[in-house]
Amino acid sequence: MGLFDVFKKKEKVLTIDEVQEKFFTSMSEYTGWKLLKSQRCLRKRIGNIVFDICFYSSKYNLSGEHIEANCEFEFWNREYDKICSVNSKIGFIFFQADNDYWYDMSTETKLNDAIVDIKKKFDDYVIPLIEVFEKNYYDAVTYLSSEDMRRLYQLNKFEVFKKMQDNKCKYYEWDEATFVIPKEFQLGISSELADALNVFWSAGGLDFFNVNDPKYYASNWLEFMGALYSKIADGEFVAIDKTYHVPLSDEQKEELVRRGVPAVFITDLKN
Repeated sequence: MGLFDVFKKKEKVLTIDEVQEKFFTSMSEYTGWKLLKSQRCLRKRIGNIVFDICFYSSKYNLSGEHIEANCEFEFWNREYDKICSVNSKIGFIFFQADNDYWYDMSTETKLNDAIVDIKKKFDDYVIPLIEVFEKNYYDAVTYLSSEDMRRLYQLNKFEVFKKMQDNKCKYYEWDEATFVIPKEFQLGISSELADALNVFWSAGGLDFFNVNDPKYYASNWLEFMGALYSKIADGEFVAIDKTYHVPLSDEQKEELVRRGVPAVFITDLKN
C-alpha cells in the first residue's frame, strides 16, 4: 500500500439535510412528480387515485457520521379518505437495499448508488401501474386483481382494493377528473331530433334504459343521460330535415315498448 492510499482523504459524510435535498431533487426531476417537502414525499394524482413516494430515515442517523434511509411507494384512493390512511390505502411496496432494510446514503457515492437503484425500482414497479391507471380505472383494477399483483403491492392487507373491485362501474371514465365530454356528444341550438337521438344512443342509451342500481354506473354519465332523456322526451328537439335509424333490433324495440319507453326514442326518422 502506497503513501497515497494511507493518507488519502476519506469521502465526506453528508448531513441528513444534504441527503434529503439531493434525493428529492434527483427523484423529482426523474419522475416529474410534485414534491411535498413538508411531508417528505413525491406525489402524482390520477383522478381519485394518489401515488406517493415517501422518504424515511433511520432514527439512528447522525449527520457527518452515517445516514441510512429507504422509501415506500404507496397508492391510495381519495374516495375513501382525504389522506392516506388505513381507510384509503390500496397498496404499497418498500424500496430497500437488496441486502438490508436501509440504504446507506452516508456519502455522495453511496447516495448516488442508492438513487440509481431506487430509480430502477420506480421503473419496474411504479411506471407500469401508472400507465394502466392513466389508460383507465377499470383496466387498472383488473390488472391489480391477479395473485402476483396482490402479493407485490400487499393489497390483501387493506379493505380498499376489495371495495374498488366491488364498486367497478360502467362508464367509469365519465367520473375521472380529466374527462371531457366528447365534441360529438355536444348539442347546440341548431341541433335537431336526429342529432339528439344519435348522441343518446351513441353515449349508451340502451344501458341507460337497463339501469337497475345507479351505483354501478358513473354518476356524471347518469346525469348527462338523464338530462338528455328529459329534453328528448319533453320535445325540446324537433325533427326537421335529418333522418335517423335507431340502432336496435326489432326485439329490442319491442322490449322497450313493453317497458313504457316513449316512442320518440325507438322510432326511425325518415323524410
